[in-house]
Amino acid sequence: MANIPPKDNNGVIIGEKYALVIDAGINGAISQQIQELVRQLTEKPLRYLVNTTYHGDHTFGNAAFPENVTVISSRQNKESMRDLAYEKEMRFGNMHGDQDVLADVTTWRQPDIVFDHYCAIDLGSKIVELWHLVQAMRQGTRSSMFQMPKWPGQGIFSCSRVYHPCCWKADLTPYIETLKAMQSMLDVTTIVPGHGPMGEGKSALENFIAYSTTSNLSQR
Repeated sequence: MANIPPKDNNGVIIGEKYALVIDAGINGAISQQIQELVRQLTEKPLRYLVNTTYHGDHTFGNAAFPENVTVISSRQNKESMRDLAYEKEMRFGNMHGDQDVLADVTTWRQPDIVFDHYCAIDLGSKIVELWHLVQAMRQGTRSSMFQMPKWPGQGIFSCSRVYHPCCWKADLTPYIETLKAMQSMLDVTTIVPGHGPMGEGKSALENFIAYSTTSNLSQR
């Protein structure tokens, strides 16, 4: 879990054959920290990196992963990863004046594999399911979502801009539709947002749908 805002939360999923990392961090230094933690947790080779959104705080660290690590994201996210200079400018606004944090970000590594709606990755006795549902947050910001339901006792769900404790310039109607789709499709026991604390899946979604619906009605 990120302890210094606005860094994103990251994850690692370890199967019998391979490991997979969720999101790359905001720069090469953070990316290297993530990879070092993975090495401490497992001797399994790190094979996959999944980007939950195109935003630089989740993807600028892509370039610091080895070439033999396959980067995966939704097609919409990749299509948004075009203008590095603009994205760096957007991220600078969240850096509280720290201009050096993005100094090593000179390239924006693109996903190697993209999917439109659903993708499954076999790590060896663990299947990671990647879902891309409807638009979330604001125009142009689309997120992949991740659920790992294929082994006993697990219903962990990691997502980025879909479940998030803020809503920037959003059209709340498709946002609420996304949350409801998550609620109906996925059996989630624990939810991990792109930023902020984890929560109990069922109650977190119920509370956030109610909050978003109330906010949507008050805007009309």
